[in-house]
Order: sequence, then structure tokens, then C-alpha cells
Amino acid sequence: MQQVFGTSDDPYVRMNLALGLIGQRVYTQEACHALFWGLTNLHENWMWNQMGSFRILSISTLKHNPDIPQYPKMQDQIARLEVLNALAIMKYPQAQAALKQFLKEQNWEVKGLASTVLLGEGDDEVLDMMRTLLGDADPKVHMQAALVLSLWGKDEAAIAVLQAGYPKVDRDTKERILEGLGRIGSPTTIPFLMQIMPEAPQSLRIIAACALIQCINH
Repeated sequence: MQQVFGTSDDPYVRMNLALGLIGQRVYTQEACHALFWGLTNLHENWMWNQMGSFRILSISTLKHNPDIPQYPKMQDQIARLEVLNALAIMKYPQAQAALKQFLKEQNWEVKGLASTVLLGEGDDEVLDMMRTLLGDADPKVHMQAALVLSLWGKDEAAIAVLQAGYPKVDRDTKERILEGLGRIGSPTTIPFLMQIMPEAPQSLRIIAACALIQCINH
């Protein structure tokens, strides 16, 4: 692996080998450099491609799935978060910078059925990095971090950011905030949901009502 890693010009070959080297805890600094380069320079959608007993990181060939909103983008986000997680586990110095850039460039569009897929993919290392970005000065960064934590980690640390940001964001983001609060399911959110429901448009009232039920039944 180390020999091919050092001679290949294909960034996807290098990233897959980098993940293998990190798994073996050898040549880790160079492996982390390759993953960081891929995250910051390769902007096409990614996917995990199962080939026999091997899972390969590759350019996405996925098509729209009517049962899962934003399916190719969702799989890209999952793949990138797993790569970010590998950098976090190795305590790579640029891991948090890569995560912050990821949040600035992405719109967290995963909702409904799609978010249930993410709930099975969570990992403590990258979630810990997300929590540190809840206080970031960039509004998009701390809002996206809160949305990821709510939909992916069901993390109550995101509640304050979601509630404070709700009046300042567009309608689509309001929907994601309400879905995130429902996913967390904390009873502490009930007063906020009760407050916004009378003034919200009907579609948002329905989502808020669903979130309210989830919080009551938590």
C-alpha cells in the first residue's frame, strides 16, 4: 500500500490507500495529507462503492432516488464526513479547518427519510469537532454544525443555536431546524415550538406540530 500510495497520480487511489494506511496506523501523516487534499480540491459528489468485500471511495454514479430526497448529495455528505472523521481520529492539525470549510460550502439538505440513514453513521470524533463549531463567528458555519448535530447526532447541544437562528433564516432552513429539533426530541424545546406555531405558515406549523409530538413523547 505504501509503495503504490507514493507513486500513484490518481487522487481516489491515493485516498483509498490513505484510509487503509490509517487503519494500519502506518504512514499516517502522509495519508492524512492526501485525504485533506481530496476534501479541499475534489468538488464532485463522492460515494462508497461496494466491490466484493471491499468498500471503495469513488466519484458518485448515483442517480436521483424518489424515496430519499437529495440522495446523491446525501451520500456525498456521508462519505465526506467519514473522511473528516478519519482526520479527527488521527488528530490531524487541519481537520477542524477542513470541517469548517465543508460546512461553509454545503447546504445541509438531508431531511425526512434521508436523515434516518445518517443517524446510523454517527461517530464521536467528528461530532466532537462539530460541537466546537457551534460557537463559530460565521453564522452559516454554526448553523450548519447545529443542523448536522441535530439530524445526525440527535445532540441537545445544538438546540440553542437552532432556536436563536430560526428567525433569521429562509423558509427551507426553518424546515430543517424544526426537523432537527424534532429529531433531538428534548422537552426543553416545547415552549419554543408552542411560541412559533401560531405565527408560522401552515407547512411550518405541520412540521412544528410533528416536532412537538416527538418532544412530548421523548
